[in-house]
Amino acid sequence: MSELFSFPKVEFVGKQSLQAGDGYHYYNADEIVAGKKMSEWLKFSVAYWHTMDQRLTDPFGEGTAIRPWDIAGDANTMTAALAKVDYLFEFLDKTGIEYFAFHDRDLAPEGNTLAETNANLDQVIDKIENRMQETGKKLLWNTASLFTNKCFLAGGATTPFAEVFAYSAGQIKHSLDIAKRLGSESYVFWGGREGYDFLLNTDTKRELDHIAAFFKLAKNYADEIGYMGQFLIEPKPAPMSINGTSFSKHSF
Repeated sequence: MSELFSFPKVEFVGKQSLQAGDGYHYYNADEIVAGKKMSEWLKFSVAYWHTMDQRLTDPFGEGTAIRPWDIAGDANTMTAALAKVDYLFEFLDKTGIEYFAFHDRDLAPEGNTLAETNANLDQVIDKIENRMQETGKKLLWNTASLFTNKCFLAGGATTPFAEVFAYSAGQIKHSLDIAKRLGSESYVFWGGREGYDFLLNTDTKRELDHIAAFFKLAKNYADEIGYMGQFLIEPKPAPMSINGTSFSKHSF
């Protein structure tokens, strides 16, 4: 396969030989630190959503990023999704990064139903699995995006709508199947839209019970299929501000 990116491999050059171009001055993947390689201590991963999917948008207009895998100016096609995999793995090779990570919806466009969406996703996963076998690259963690689709306005696990909860559970099920298939070292839950919007009309205990039940369903299914990766919960308060606590008073 011909090169997709024009830049050369990024190598360790040390602190004594500063030079033009890209190079690692401190990070030496093979250097032994406390009995293990530096790469074993520092498991850097390429985040699919930032590195491959970021459109450089802001609240005032459309994204300005033009990616080489965009087809006719449209990144949201299966052709672009499959091409993007080759760019990812060449980027991993040239940077010397061993791991990558993704949300399920980073990889492929959604269809009209969950079944169609899963079929699109599985095409990309087939290619990713093949490239992992060819290159030895690894999946550090994956997760399900229960926030990008508008149906998740009130969350996926804490949603008041039973049909959305069921859809979320089905999406998580498929995402855990992918984690098992690709040997993901961890599985992440990020509740980007979970939780209350307004305390006065929210039964907080009920919300917590719902999300606890959701986690238990996921853990039980992981046990059922023999997925042994570590489960991680990523809390992220919003708004991200030193005044976040004072903002919360407006809920009362």
